[in-house]
Amino acid sequence: MHHAPCRSGRLGRRGATMTTTTTTAAPPTLLRCGRRRAAAVAASAAAPSAPAPSVPTFTHGVTFTMHEGNSWHVKFQASGARALVDPWLVGPLEFFGQGWLYSAEKKVLGGSGAASSPSPSSPSPVQNKIDVQAVADDTDVVLLSQYLDDHTHMPTLEALPKSLRVVAQPEAAARIASLGFREVTALRPGESVVVAGGKLRVTALAGSLVGPPWSQRQNAYLLQELVPAAGGGGDQAQPTQNGASVFYEPHADAPLETLARAAPVDVLVGPSVDVSLAGYPLLKGKRDLAAALKALKARVFVPLANSELDHVGPLADAMQVDGPRTAEATARALQEQGVSGVHVEAPVPGEALSIPL
Repeated sequence: MHHAPCRSGRLGRRGATMTTTTTTAAPPTLLRCGRRRAAAVAASAAAPSAPAPSVPTFTHGVTFTMHEGNSWHVKFQASGARALVDPWLVGPLEFFGQGWLYSAEKKVLGGSGAASSPSPSSPSPVQNKIDVQAVADDTDVVLLSQYLDDHTHMPTLEALPKSLRVVAQPEAAARIASLGFREVTALRPGESVVVAGGKLRVTALAGSLVGPPWSQRQNAYLLQELVPAAGGGGDQAQPTQNGASVFYEPHADAPLETLARAAPVDVLVGPSVDVSLAGYPLLKGKRDLAAALKALKARVFVPLANSELDHVGPLADAMQVDGPRTAEATARALQEQGVSGVHVEAPVPGEALSIPL
C-alpha cells in the first residue's frame, strides 16, 4: 500500500536535521500520513528548515510507524525487510486480564480517550484505528522482547495471522505456544536468527531486568539489515556497511556490555523518560539515555511513547514519570549531558516516519 506524503527526517552533512517531504511505502494503518512535517531535532545544533522541493524515495535507511506503547513497525529500505515489534494493535492494555489493577488505552490511536477497565467482550475503540490484517500483510517477522502484556499483548497476538514468523524471548514464546503460530523461535541473550528471507538478522542481547536481581534479563534486540555483497553473486545475503541497523531496549536498562556488543548502530529505539512504580524504577530513559547513545555510537534516536497512555487503576496511580517528553526537550537534555551529533526524531503515532541514513 502506498501512502503520500509521509514525513521524513533527513541527516545533513554537518549533523543538522533537515525536514523534507517524500513519498514512501508506509506500514498501513487507518490513520494516514498527514500534512504535518517531521519534527526531527539535532542534539548538536538547531535544525534548519528544509527546502520545499520533494525528495526521491530513498533506498538506504528505515521507515518507522509507531503504534504507541511499546508497539512499532520498521521497514528497512535497501532490503525491504519488515518487522513488527511488541505489537499492541487491538483492545486495551491490561496485565494478565486484571483490568481492575491496570487498564490503558492509547492517546492517539485509541478511541474513547480514557481507559475504563473494558472486558474482552466489550473491547476498546482502539480496535477501530488500526487495520490488523493490513499491518500483518506488511510484516515479515514479529518480535517479542518480554513476556509481560505490554510486550506480549495476547489479544493482538490472537488476532494476527498464525502464518507470521515470531521471534520471542523464551518466556514470551512459552506464553504464546497455545495460540497456534506455525513458527516461533525462542531467543536467549547472545543468540541470533536470520529472518525475512535472509534479509534481516535478529540478535537477542541482555535487556531489562524485570523482577529480582537474580532474574534472567529480558531481551534487547539488535536488528541488522542484510544486503547482497557488491559483486558477490548468488542469492545469499551478506551484511555490508550499507545495511541499516536498529537497537531496541524498551526500558533503557541494558547493561553496558550489551551496548558495547551492539555498537555501532544507526538507530536507537527506547524511552526518553524515567518511570517508577511506588519508587521501583521501570524505565530509565532520563537517567541512562545519554550513556546508551554514547556507548552505541547511535546516529538517530526514536523515542517510545510507552509512558504516554490514558490509564487507570491502582498501578497507574502509583506510577511517576520524570524527564523530557518532546523531541526538543530530549535534544536539550542530551546536549547538557555532552551528547552531540545525535538526531532526535518526533514520530507521530500511525504516521510513517522515514529516516534516510
